[in-house]
Amino acid sequence: MKTLNLAWAERLEPYYYKVIGGIERRKAKKKIEELNPYIVGITGSCGKSTATKLLSEMLAKGYAEPVYAGLGNNSKRWVYRSLRKLNRNRQIVVQEISGGEPGYLDYLVADVPLDIAVLTTIGGDHISAFKSEDAILAEKSKLLDALKPEGVACLNIDDPHLARLAAENKRNIGLISYGRAADAAVRAEIVSADWKSRLCFTLYVEGKSYPVKTRFVGTVLLTSILAALAAIHAKGLPLEPAIAALADIEPMKNHMSIHKTASGQHLLMDAFKAPYWATKLFAADLSEMKNGKLVVVLGQISDTGNTGSRAYRQIMREIAPHCQMIIGVDGAFRAADKLKGTLGDCEIVASNDIHEVHKLISAQNDALIVVKSGRRSKLWRLYEMTQAPIDCKIMPCQLVTGCSECPSLRPKN
Repeated sequence: MKTLNLAWAERLEPYYYKVIGGIERRKAKKKIEELNPYIVGITGSCGKSTATKLLSEMLAKGYAEPVYAGLGNNSKRWVYRSLRKLNRNRQIVVQEISGGEPGYLDYLVADVPLDIAVLTTIGGDHISAFKSEDAILAEKSKLLDALKPEGVACLNIDDPHLARLAAENKRNIGLISYGRAADAAVRAEIVSADWKSRLCFTLYVEGKSYPVKTRFVGTVLLTSILAALAAIHAKGLPLEPAIAALADIEPMKNHMSIHKTASGQHLLMDAFKAPYWATKLFAADLSEMKNGKLVVVLGQISDTGNTGSRAYRQIMREIAPHCQMIIGVDGAFRAADKLKGTLGDCEIVASNDIHEVHKLISAQNDALIVVKSGRRSKLWRLYEMTQAPIDCKIMPCQLVTGCSECPSLRPKN
């Protein structure tokens, strides 16, 4: 029997669920009708995976709630697949939801009733498909249409698009705002954010203050943390158990995660996703992360359009004042080669040899090594190399598979 290529089939939207996905869709809708799950939907241009992980773990660890986490599986097909597997009455579902192209959320909004809808940030991901950030907002805000009459929306009002959405509230829905803005209902004031002290902040909710400690670095993922805490608040739960659970939760691997090598060196890995707009936020946050020397390995950045080389150079100029060295790899190679010797005391190196890059950073044992890239560069190999030698020299790598499953990674016996 011929196997259907589902990746190809997904591109047939909006016909996919009429022709191919009807069975999964019908089963998911039946499960919802039978079991009446409590569903939290999380979407946004970035931070939705971390928010999903955090909220799921907070509920499980802090409140002993049986939670189904739809983490990473955020396309329509996978959302339906998650829901059709439910087996408990009134089970809590925390589901990451993508909105990757115009009309993408229409099916889910019609089929999946939400108790809480969380929007993290509106940025330039998929800008080629949507043409504008306002169009991205229009698509992702459709999630609010899936709310039950008593449902609650949690919106990040540090994002100007979502702040406008919250202020207008044209849908007249229950709403909890979060962010660092003075008028946020769930508000944070930063205490520290450097990589040694980690992110600590004071949380303000309904006139009360709470000291919060995390295992995170910098402020980039503060939005995801506050999104999870806002959802806890929206559910009517006390915040103290969630805050206690948060203190021990590590970031997702390769999403601003710290890794210590056998030699005692520390790598800050953010090597899974790097849209241009979010990489600029990352660059601006280096001053918050810094505590001692920094070396940055910069790989592929997405959504740079026809301004690729200029965009890479702009990012390097922004991070150079905070660094001893910048190593440009893959998409950043040409820009690094052009900028050699032009950025003051910051040494600029261009290399597409993963082994050479590993050698360069190994010589910087007293520095935090910050690795920022999209997944095409697969710069998580730099940490793999600290565990055991690798054979792979491919740069860039177009394989979808993770390195741990790839036969090219390790030497053959």
